[in-house]
Amino acid sequence: MHGRLLATAETVERHFAEAVEVKRQLDDLVAALGAAAERAARDAGVPHPVEPRFESRGVEVRDVGVE
Repeated sequence: MHGRLLATAETVERHFAEAVEVKRQLDDLVAALGAAAERAARDAGVPHPVEPRFESRGVEVRDVGVE
């Protein structure tokens, strides 16, 4: 029983670490898309791109340290 619990905990920890990495990659993608949109707007002669407004759905994502 103890062995299964330990293996499950290790699997959960690995999946959590993978999720944190995916979140980091998505954050990088969003930043890159924002920069591309700003360049496209500047090239099109739009002085300040309008940022979209997002409705909050009560979900909060926080970074947590993984050791």
